[in-house]
Amino acid sequence: MDPWAIQPRERARYEEQFRALQPVNGIVTGD
Repeated sequence: MDPWAIQPRERARYEEQFRALQPVNGIVTGD
């Protein structure tokens, strides 16, 4: 297994965290 590969379960978790930051046009502004 590639240690750099992201498993589907991990990806879903990270995408949920990203959406929680309310990105604008796919970018987290930092405001």
